[in-house]
Amino acid sequence: MVNLISLIAPISYIAVLLGSLIAFSSLYRKRKNAKAASLEPWFPPHTARDVYLSLLHQDEESSVPDTLLKAALMLRAKEDIRRLMILRSSKGSLQALLQKGCVGDDLWTRFSRAESEMEEVRFAESALPCGRQKAN
Repeated sequence: MVNLISLIAPISYIAVLLGSLIAFSSLYRKRKNAKAASLEPWFPPHTARDVYLSLLHQDEESSVPDTLLKAALMLRAKEDIRRLMILRSSKGSLQALLQKGCVGDDLWTRFSRAESEMEEVRFAESALPCGRQKAN
């Protein structure tokens, strides 16, 4: 009986400790994700991409000329290249400012999110065809 009572105290201590750590970590992750979601994006909305995708996915009866589709694709590529150049030129100076403590972590989080979005777009669209598929 004495051994059982002497084991209850350490086991209950460990259970309370683990429970509080789990509760803290879940609350911390929820707050961190909510804060990251509320940050404004690095770039404004990508209207050239939206125009190209809307032209690409139109119905067959309202066919879009290929020249218009190619022009929209060129505008989209131009905007993507501009964004990539801005990201590449800003990365070094932003890292230096972050190390010195001149900018906050939220700015670096916004930049990292923009960089990862551009990488996702680049890899996702390399697998897609460049235009509409012609029905034979």
